[in-house]
Formats: sequence, structure tokens, C-alpha cells
Amino acid sequence: MQSVQRRHFITSLALLLSASGLLTGCAAAQRLRVGIHPWIGYEPLYLAEYFGWLDDSVELIKNTNASGSLIGLRQGALDAAALTLDEVLSAREQGVPLKIVMVFNHSVGADVVLARDDVQHLTQLRGKRIAAEKTAVGALMLARLLKAAGLGKHEVTILDIPPDSQLRAWQEGQIDAAITYEPTASRLAQLGGVRVFDSRAIPDTIMDVLAVMPGSSAQLVKAAVQGYLKGLEHIRLSRQDAVHRIAAWRNLSVSDVSRSLSGIHLPDLHANHAYLAENGDLLRAARQLGSTMLEAGLLKRSPVLDGLVDNRFLPINGNGY
Repeated sequence: MQSVQRRHFITSLALLLSASGLLTGCAAAQRLRVGIHPWIGYEPLYLAEYFGWLDDSVELIKNTNASGSLIGLRQGALDAAALTLDEVLSAREQGVPLKIVMVFNHSVGADVVLARDDVQHLTQLRGKRIAAEKTAVGALMLARLLKAAGLGKHEVTILDIPPDSQLRAWQEGQIDAAITYEPTASRLAQLGGVRVFDSRAIPDTIMDVLAVMPGSSAQLVKAAVQGYLKGLEHIRLSRQDAVHRIAAWRNLSVSDVSRSLSGIHLPDLHANHAYLAENGDLLRAARQLGSTMLEAGLLKRSPVLDGLVDNRFLPINGNGY
């Protein structure tokens, strides 16, 4: 309660200073702390950091998975984070007032279920141990996987193991299958993991977005978006250079990275404007996804979508605002 009151006080003070023309000096001292973790759809932001295309006041706070970013947002340690759409909807239901300012990607096969080679059909997952991160996207993939297999939760053993810990669990024989994504997916495949299900079966469901807390510096949010778009442009114009850098960072082969990129769609600035338009594609996806999550028990009530999308931080064109 004290934190909410403090935020309200700071917001009121900012409005007062803005009205009196005194906010400029304060804004210059602000920072934008952005939570991020390894995922192929976020690589343009890592590229932007590497090449110096991010404002010095935009700081990438690197976690090993999305859970770390969600904790940082709840504790006030982060101002923004790279998250999936369903994670944003869950966080908002839990009182974290995030708004979406950009779409990184939507998954068209990059989120996968890998199983040991004795699983030839989904029904053979009965009685198996399945690793699934205890997040909304993990639960969503699990729900769709079990539905496709015609199995109930009681017919499998679900282990809360995030992707960054799944490799060891697989090597130690603790799991028979894993709901995962890159770079873990390629590493499990190298150990004999077989793809039995992926996000192509659930189109327009798993989307990654940049979500921002109220009170964040508008100037720095715009700078983060602009930097990301430069990183995206580098992938488009200098794909081989980008792929080789990503492969080195993630300890993957160039072919692994290329395959991962083929499993996602990275919308450009024009597509982002379409996604974030009033009654645009993102809101339609959120309504559909919210219904799916409610049905699967991942939300307690239909999500309130008012204030979910804010397109004011997107450049009008590729040259600026």
C-alpha cells in the first residue's frame, strides 16, 4: 500500500513539475531498466545494446527466464520487460499495471515440445515426466499439448523446470519431455530430443511484447523502441553477421539460429502500427488469448483490456518521431 501511495505521490509531483516547466532536468536523470532473457525474438535488442544503438540511460537487466523479469516488475526493480502476451495478461490480473508499447514477435513454431525418441505419438506421453516452466506460457503450451494428446493432467507428471535448467534435467534422466524454446530446444535436439508439438498448432497465441510500467520515461521508452528497430534492421540487412553473433552469444550453431529465426515472425515498424492500432491485431489476439486462458484456468476472470495497448512510443516512420 505504501508503494502505491508513493507512486501516486511521485506521479502527482511529476505532473506539478511538468506544469511549471521544471520536469526537464529530472527526466534527464531517469533510467529505463528493461528486464530481458535469452529468446530468439529479443535478439534485436541485444544487438542494439552491442552496437551502441540504445540510449545510455536504457539498461538491459538480464535474467535467465521470464520469471526473473516478472519478479523485478512486482518489486519495482524494473521499469519494463520483454514478456509474452499471456504473461502480461496474468501480471495485470495480479495488479501489475503493464501496458504494451511494441510487439517483438509471434511464434510460428519456435515454442516446442521435445520428447525422447520412444514417444512416436502424443498419446505415448501418458505416464511421462514433462518439464514445464511455471509461467503462463508454459501452462498454456501444456494445456494445448494435453488437449491435442487427449490426456488429462493426472495422466502425466508435470515438473516445474524452466528452460535454463532443462538441459541438466534431461541429461540426468529426470524428464521424458520438455516444453521449451531456444536456445534450450536446439541443445535438447542435439541430445536426441524429438519435436512432437509446437506453436504452429496454436497460431496468434504466443506473442512477445515490450511491456512498460506507468511512470516510465516516455523519452527513454521511445529510445528503447528506436534501438530495437535498428537491431531488427541489422538482421534484415546484415543477416549473416547477426546470425553469427547470436550463435556465438548463445553457444549455438549458425544453422540452429537460422532455424530458430524461421520459427518466429518479427513485425517491422509498419506491422507494429497495425498491431497496436485501436482495435488492432494485438487487442484481437489478447481477447482470444484471454478466453483461452480463462478456459484453461490460467486466469480467474476475463482480462480487462482497457489501457493494455499504447502506440505513442512507436516512430511515425523509420526516421524518427
